[in-house]
This record gives sequence, structure tokens and C-alpha cells, in this order.
Amino acid sequence: MAKIVIQRVSYLGVILADRVIDSLISEEKHIDKQLTVADIKFKYERGHRRYDKEITGENKSNFILKIRQNEKNPLDFSVILAYRMANSNKVIRIRRYNGKSHNHTNCLEKTQIKNTFHIHYATERYQVNGFQEDGYAQVTDRYSDLDGALKCMMTDCHFTFNQAVIN
Repeated sequence: MAKIVIQRVSYLGVILADRVIDSLISEEKHIDKQLTVADIKFKYERGHRRYDKEITGENKSNFILKIRQNEKNPLDFSVILAYRMANSNKVIRIRRYNGKSHNHTNCLEKTQIKNTFHIHYATERYQVNGFQEDGYAQVTDRYSDLDGALKCMMTDCHFTFNQAVIN
């Protein structure tokens, strides 16, 4: 992995270049077994169930897997892969898989995603322009529920496992 070099400052205090984001996404993230929603022991707070898991990547990068789901609306969820910067408490969302509970606007493109499943991508462009790091999103048909979004994220973001899931 290339050494992470921070070039500019954003609302987060730093800007990650696209090549760094790509490197973090492609870094292997090893966990004991492929997670399914049924395996997770959620915590409950303020109308949501949530789960956080810290993961160290093969290049010693620190990641956090975050899962949130509204208790009343099962389509209101997020599966997030975040990066915790070394020697810092800054956490940057690099990928976010959302349910179809709300509309989303890509501010720079001036396009709207209307109440459908979508994936957010951290981009240098959005950070440079003062928006949330993962403010850009694309519609997806690759999942239709929380469990599908979790599986999709683990595939896209290079998770590996000691044992396979038994169906």
C-alpha cells in the first residue's frame, strides 16, 4: 500500500485523495467468518439497532464496520465502512450502503436519487468542495435488505474470512 499522504484540509480536517481511498477499499480486511444480520448482537438506542466492529486491515489500517437500522422501518438502514486515521480520532466514511427510506441529492451533479437503495462513495472531489466525504451516491439493485447490503459491502471492500457461511 502506498503511504497515506494528506494534502489539503476539509471540514474533517483532512482530504483523502481518490488513490488513497481506492487503496483503503482494496486493502484486505480479515474477520473470522462472513457476518450475516442473524449473527450480529445489536445494541438498541433511540429507535435504532446498531453494531460497530473495529477491524485492522492487512496493511495495518484501522477500519470500523458500522451497521444501523431503524426498529420501525427495516428499509431505513446503513452499512458503513469507515477509516480511522492513524494516531487520530478522525473517522472518515469511505463507503456507505443505504436502504430505500429517503431521497439523496448529489450536490455537485445536481442529481437526485428518489427513495431507492443506493451506495455512497467517498471522493476527493466532494471533500475539496466542502461536502461530506461520502456525499456522492449511485443507485444500486445489488441488494434489497440489510443482509444483502452487508454482503455487498464485504465483497466490494475486500473482506476475507476463516470459515464460510453455512446456509
